[in-house]
Amino acid sequence: TGKLKGHSGDILCIAWSRDGRRVATTSNGGEVKTWGPVTGVEMAGVSPGFLPMSVAWSPDMKFILTADTGRAVTIYRSSDMTLPRSANHGCEVRWAEFDPEGRYAVSGDDGGGLIVWDPATLKPLRSLEAHNEAIHQLLVTPNGRFIVTASGDGAVKLWSD
Repeated sequence: TGKLKGHSGDILCIAWSRDGRRVATTSNGGEVKTWGPVTGVEMAGVSPGFLPMSVAWSPDMKFILTADTGRAVTIYRSSDMTLPRSANHGCEVRWAEFDPEGRYAVSGDDGGGLIVWDPATLKPLRSLEAHNEAIHQLLVTPNGRFIVTASGDGAVKLWSD
């Protein structure tokens, strides 16, 4: 077994790249990093200034999507964690994901809001008051047609386009 060493705090989220050759992580030290999991070598990293709660790879593996306590969703170039594009969510963001085809990104926040984004521009495509409390996690189905949200209000909800 190998270890990925280099974060300054507890690991909050981890995501495999689609090809299985890279891993992305976030920590409560405020860092987002990508790694070579076999070698354990840190490939790129950034400290955005806010606590990054989740991390996800774009389907083409060129980008990393993060959700943070600074009320932002941010997309970085995965090769060097540069060229960030951010959008204000309006509330602390708990979770963000790409759909499997990269047509949209989606995020859920502390207020129970759900926003669907255009990943190229980070302009909102759709906004919903999905829950009465924080969305703790969300998933996009493999065909990209549904979004499932889990919330502190005790509900799991299924959303479609």
